[in-house]
Amino acid sequence: MKTYLIIFQFGPVQDFIQTARRTDDYWAGSFTLSYATAQVIALLEARGGTIVFPNAANNDLVEAVRNSIPEEKFPSELLQPSLPNRVAALVKAEDVKSLKIKLEGIKIIVLGKLFSLFSKVENQLTGSQSIASKQIEDLFEFFYAFVTYDHENHEVSLCSAEENLAARKNIRDFKPYCQLGFKCTQCGIREPLRGNASPEKLKEIQNYWKNLCINEYSYRFKDNERLCAICAGKRLLRKICFDRKGIPSTSTIAISAWVSQVAALLNFADKKTHYDIVNDFSSAVQKAELSNEMTPVPRNGVTTHPLYNIEGDCFIDDTYDRFEKEAEKKEIKATVEDIKMVRARLKKMFEFLPDNLKKPPKYYAIMAFDGDSIGPYLKTLKTIEEHMNFSQQLAGFTKTVYQTVHQEFHGYVIYYGGDEGIVLVPLSEAIEVMDKLRKDFNRITVC
Repeated sequence: MKTYLIIFQFGPVQDFIQTARRTDDYWAGSFTLSYATAQVIALLEARGGTIVFPNAANNDLVEAVRNSIPEEKFPSELLQPSLPNRVAALVKAEDVKSLKIKLEGIKIIVLGKLFSLFSKVENQLTGSQSIASKQIEDLFEFFYAFVTYDHENHEVSLCSAEENLAARKNIRDFKPYCQLGFKCTQCGIREPLRGNASPEKLKEIQNYWKNLCINEYSYRFKDNERLCAICAGKRLLRKICFDRKGIPSTSTIAISAWVSQVAALLNFADKKTHYDIVNDFSSAVQKAELSNEMTPVPRNGVTTHPLYNIEGDCFIDDTYDRFEKEAEKKEIKATVEDIKMVRARLKKMFEFLPDNLKKPPKYYAIMAFDGDSIGPYLKTLKTIEEHMNFSQQLAGFTKTVYQTVHQEFHGYVIYYGGDEGIVLVPLSEAIEVMDKLRKDFNRITVC
């Protein structure tokens, strides 16, 4: 038996994650890649492999995959994307041929796992799985490279494997890509789900999606959207595959720190007047059904104040012009009178606020993190123990990012794994969050 150092990587990453219109889409792209990484890790371990990177010893998602926990039973902490799209491992095999068979088998199983997620959404929407099958196969690329491992020269083996992977990725795989008729309104590449509608008849496809919006998915899709199996799967991944509500919207994140200040000021446990104005506003929002499917940021979600259960748009006066137009066109369930009532009660609530809180913030920050020179630093590690220790440090920092953003601030982590990630925070907290995480990274890691 020989020992091989293998590097397993898959994608596309940026295009897949950034093809998004809602925070649910953004999260789902990141989670899907972490989920695929967890599957690769578990499969390599089951075949006797030793994981070098990323550190998976205490990763909740990897542990769930190892134990074959059904997706619908995943606890909330497992739905935090925390794994990069690359795995390095030591694997034993008789020869190169048997190693390739082993790695190709892993690739097929992981693709099947991804297909099961997206096909479940398609089946829920259309009663079929035919489009997801084709689109998943064409979407993901799996690359792997390996070298015979030299136990005395870990850094040399790692550099050789990296060079082999780079050479493999330069060999582009061009597959015939056949998509019929009209295209998805989100990605613009793949054909949309259409039920029994004909692929060349736009009116039939539009009517199919309008019917979806009228029924239980009215708050998930806009009536002018027509999504492919991949984009629809991302939109409904949490709801259908994991039986969870969505994640906070951008407007909810933008006002999250502000609404926390308002909730503290309008403490209805102390004053009946405060209770009345908050309750009147909250009741009007509920009647107009403007906060269906709403999710607060994690820090606000641990309290019971009713303001935390109201969608961010509902606190911004300008938004009601759009709400009224949508009500006139019957695009939402509320009537124009319902919307006017909510707006009036919002203005009444503002009367009780000091001048510095009368205008809710409309902006949030998207913070992209990427550690500098991590690749060159890895090439300086002399032993596998040093490499694995650094992997453990990065995993520890990932946990710190989630704890800091979710518990100390009013933001939401879309993804953080390895040395990179995406975090959404209220604009007022952006500088403080960046400074805190930078200091934490320097404290926890050695590079």
